[in-house]
Amino acid sequence: MARTVKSLDLPGLKVFTSGMRMSFILILSAVAVLSCARDRSGLPRGGVVKDGPGATLVHIIDMANRNRIEEISSSVAYTLVADFDENLRGRGTDDWTQGGKRTFWDRFTRGHSVREVHLRDERISGAFAFVRCRIVYRDGGAEEVQAEMKMGGAGKWILMVYPAMLRR
Repeated sequence: MARTVKSLDLPGLKVFTSGMRMSFILILSAVAVLSCARDRSGLPRGGVVKDGPGATLVHIIDMANRNRIEEISSSVAYTLVADFDENLRGRGTDDWTQGGKRTFWDRFTRGHSVREVHLRDERISGAFAFVRCRIVYRDGGAEEVQAEMKMGGAGKWILMVYPAMLRR
């Protein structure tokens, strides 16, 4: 008994030929792979997210190294301990005097001698981020820095600064 197979394509209205299907699948696969491509640090290929926690940390260190502490005040929360609960005061606290803030950044940047900041990775979990970077100083010395950040109002990342950060 012979079976009859019906074609679902209307005559003359083929949407994809087999070669076109394979090309489409290859292009779609390439787009998916490239959109997920990451380097070893876990950051998107091509660098850091422009306004992400890593880029914010690098900017804060750069401004502190230039002794422009006032310009980063809205990006830094000064506290005596790392405080990650929902009561974070994003504009800073009364725990630190202006002189205390300046002394912290003088020590953190080793007298404003930062030559380079290399972002290692940033791990974001909800409204919190953990950022690692390597700071290279003019004298050739270098050190690894770990920083905790929290998403503040208007989607802006805020660095938590506390005295224990100087014990590296």
